[in-house]
Amino acid sequence: MNALATLACSLACLCGSAGAMAGGWTPARTLEGPFAVSSPPAAPAVVMNGNGHALLAWNATGVVRYAERLKGAAWLPTRAVPGAGTSAGAGAGPVAVAIGNNEVAAIAWTTVATRYVPSKLLVSLRLPGATFGAATEVAPGTGIFGLRLGLACDGGVTLLWNDPTGVYSSSLGGVGSGGTGGYAACDGRPGSGPWAAPALLSASHVGASLPDLAVNDAGAALAVWQEGSGGNPAVISAALRPAGGGWMPA
Repeated sequence: MNALATLACSLACLCGSAGAMAGGWTPARTLEGPFAVSSPPAAPAVVMNGNGHALLAWNATGVVRYAERLKGAAWLPTRAVPGAGTSAGAGAGPVAVAIGNNEVAAIAWTTVATRYVPSKLLVSLRLPGATFGAATEVAPGTGIFGLRLGLACDGGVTLLWNDPTGVYSSSLGGVGSGGTGGYAACDGRPGSGPWAAPALLSASHVGASLPDLAVNDAGAALAVWQEGSGGNPAVISAALRPAGGGWMPA
């Protein structure tokens, strides 16, 4: 193929891609607000599954709220996650959210410590067609400043977080009802627990921070983070957990 033909082919492919992506953004909608200048909300966390079901959550002045939108539908009214912040001052810290292709949803957050109650890392789960249930404590929440969630088709839930010691993970096994581990049918549900004991993925006290997490339908997970002190990262590390297995060394 000569250069002219190659250029023509490239332009045709580019135009085809642009046509496939054509479309405009819908008008913006206010989900909550306006907020007082002295009480801005934390940055929202948002996800969308393969069915086009969007779910987002945020911490607004100590109360974790969420909003969602089914494909082709309007945004549903925002709601508070059960137990995620109350007028009694339970409060809330970082927030993470996930929704699987099996329509299982999860929201995680940390509570703010009081004089008598320490901070907790909590997760609330929702089965398809149901409501978010009572929160389960996964670990102490003191010093946590990064949360990530992932869901697999068998219903398994993976939680990743960061504290001054390092990057940790915990998981809740799923109960698949179709295919291998529920993957083929993608209709699994989270098990009854308990959550696995937190596992330290990074080395201890190496300045690990800014973790991120990806979990695929089969249940394989990839965790990444940076390491370095004083805001000067020296390396980026990653740890892999094969589907059905444990975390491999970073």
